[in-house]
Amino acid sequence: MLPAELFNYRDLGGHPVHGGRLRTGLLFRSNAVVGLEAEAADALGLRTAIDLREPGEKHAEPATIGRATLHEHEVIAADPDVPYTLVPFTHWLVESRGHAFADVVRLLAHEHLPAVFFCSSGKDRTGVLSGVLQSALGMTDDAVIAEYAETESRLPESYFAVALERSRRAGLPEDSPYEGLGSPPELMAAVLAGIEDRHGSAAAYLFDHGLAADDLDLLRQRLVA
Repeated sequence: MLPAELFNYRDLGGHPVHGGRLRTGLLFRSNAVVGLEAEAADALGLRTAIDLREPGEKHAEPATIGRATLHEHEVIAADPDVPYTLVPFTHWLVESRGHAFADVVRLLAHEHLPAVFFCSSGKDRTGVLSGVLQSALGMTDDAVIAEYAETESRLPESYFAVALERSRRAGLPEDSPYEGLGSPPELMAAVLAGIEDRHGSAAAYLFDHGLAADDLDLLRQRLVA
């Protein structure tokens, strides 16, 4: 039984991909892994955790990942041009932060598994990374889109105020409205179509942002059965 805090914690394994199926129990995505007692954190069995959040988020709510090794990879990185509504922000992530996603995939190829990567809601930064990685590993677009959209059903009704506060810590200006709680399937469909139009595939997108083909091959070997 997962702690209630981890409402968006889930295994990325089990899906068919080219050449097999993603192994279960090795790679997870999540909302912020925070607020856990040591015993609950250790019970997750993680060896590697990757925090995609910004400094304000991390300092306000430090990660509680038990014995796992923590790596910090800020995705937004205090960029002054970041938009703060859902659709523009998601496309900005894809267009402007490919190098950060490639860095995380490289890390996953070489670090100990099981591993988890997470941001605040486990929805936008985590959702885009998940979609790109799953597509690069050979999941169908329909499966990637469905997995992305699942987040919306996992967000508690009471989470809006928490999401707003966390977005402020990530850089959302005080006078800006928060309009980013969903994960509509058509948005991930547009993301995948844009990647294919500009790069040819999700794997090529990662290569174009600095990932070595050998690193993706190694991760495939580790994750695909």
